[in-house]
Amino acid sequence: MGSVKKRGDSYRARYWGPDHRQHQRTFARKLDADNWLIKQQNAMVDGDWVDPAQSRMLIGEWMDEWLESRSGLTESTLDGYERLVRVHVLPTFGDRQLGSLLPIDVQTWVARLSRRRAASTTRSAYFVFKSALDDAVKNRKIRSSPCVDIELPRVDRPHEREANMTLIDDGQIMRLASSIDPRWRVFVLTLGFAGLRFGEGAGLRRSRVDLPGQRLHIAESVTFVVGQGMVHGDPKSHQARRVPIPAWLRDELAQHMGGIDEDPRTLLFTAPEGGEISNRVWVPRFWQPAVVAAGLPEALTPHDLRHSCASMLIAKGFTVIEVQHFLGHAEASTTLRRYAHLWPDSMDRVAEAFDDVAPARGLRVVGQGQNEGKGGSTDESGGVSRSE
Repeated sequence: MGSVKKRGDSYRARYWGPDHRQHQRTFARKLDADNWLIKQQNAMVDGDWVDPAQSRMLIGEWMDEWLESRSGLTESTLDGYERLVRVHVLPTFGDRQLGSLLPIDVQTWVARLSRRRAASTTRSAYFVFKSALDDAVKNRKIRSSPCVDIELPRVDRPHEREANMTLIDDGQIMRLASSIDPRWRVFVLTLGFAGLRFGEGAGLRRSRVDLPGQRLHIAESVTFVVGQGMVHGDPKSHQARRVPIPAWLRDELAQHMGGIDEDPRTLLFTAPEGGEISNRVWVPRFWQPAVVAAGLPEALTPHDLRHSCASMLIAKGFTVIEVQHFLGHAEASTTLRRYAHLWPDSMDRVAEAFDDVAPARGLRVVGQGQNEGKGGSTDESGGVSRSE
């Protein structure tokens, strides 16, 4: 139910919405007022009506509300979302109304951002923003999302994956462990030969080391979060796992554990001043000097030990699924995207698999046995013919 009435030099359109409230808008022309009223009535019939006042909500306000509503995320993941929103989304869209955005606005933002930032950063910022706008649609803030057919920069090509990781071999890991402060020797060996993320190694507790079974139970990670300090949570993707370790590493861990508190909750590796190891402090203070002392590439990071562990497993013939489970990836596709370039090219093996097919099926290759008496003949195209 609605109406359009002339009021002085303008026309006021109003109607009762599904929220049992009256909504109105004033126009200079009656035609515009009629069209607006019809549009609102059609939206109510179709079930996609939204309160016009909601669409005028500032994007900055909605992003705060959306971030506050996130659940099921680790503290580090939520911190990453907040940083992407603060640095990349709000400077451009913070003061805009939700209902004012068009696809061209989002596309222009993506294009400009991709010229200043890595493709992976651009895509991450876009997908966080898109998720927030999709939820705005679900919550009837806007009728539809402007994130439609947006062209994103390409990322994760094999050469880019290679450029993002520095790989070292087992001997170099051993040399690095010998070069670092002795307090961190076993920590480096554990990262390098158990393939742990830094936070997983920093969060490893005494009770989660199964020495007889040669297993590490990875069920906790420690991450620095701005404004909160060191935060304990689940491993990335909430993928707890049991990681096998070689006998010699078990012995190294047993010796190390002999020198720490026997409380099962005790962290295996702690900062010199006590408490959790902070990547931000530990890397420049202990890691980087050891990398230089060991004569390794200065670009090497603690996470490269995890990549190096994966590369050694792949070189030893382990399958995608085995590497996935070892590293704790939620999906095998994650393992493939990250390490596909490390698996040896199987095309040569495919060709070799058919090397003996022709003789086995009674075929002969052109140029072999052409002067023999009876048998097949070579056709004019230079192909292979079947022996009669």
